[in-house]
Amino acid sequence: MNLINLLKERRSIRKFTDKKVDKSSLEKMVEVARYAPTANNVQPWDFIVVTDKNKLNKITNLIDQGKDFPACIVVFTDKVKHALEDGANASTYLLLAAKALGLGTCWIAGYNKPFANELKSTLAVPEDKILISIISIGHPNENPKPEKKELETTIHWENY
Repeated sequence: MNLINLLKERRSIRKFTDKKVDKSSLEKMVEVARYAPTANNVQPWDFIVVTDKNKLNKITNLIDQGKDFPACIVVFTDKVKHALEDGANASTYLLLAAKALGLGTCWIAGYNKPFANELKSTLAVPEDKILISIISIGHPNENPKPEKKELETTIHWENY
């Protein structure tokens, strides 16, 4: 799949098969995310890969969205000036790497969420880290095709 098609075809997947996600795919995703753009090359991120069913159940209960997933990667950053932007870039790279590996993902919001401190405690994350995102991962059990706005309704040249 070429890059343009990968970018256009990636979708949020909320339904997964029961098949486990292999460790090498999860490692490849994090390997790719390490190359995301970051302000001043600070690279403030940490990635917590979760595959343990008990921890996944705890995360599912914390986020209270009724989503079950066979794995997730939780993205944290240091408290730096561009923590949100840097963490968002890394999260996006995780989504794209997963698609390239034939996996499905969904970005579950984490930044400024009320469950952030409890999630930190569950995953033994230092208090000074900032929760950016939870990326659910699995083998897709759906193929959503949402409508996208037409280019002409979103592009503006020189002025709005």
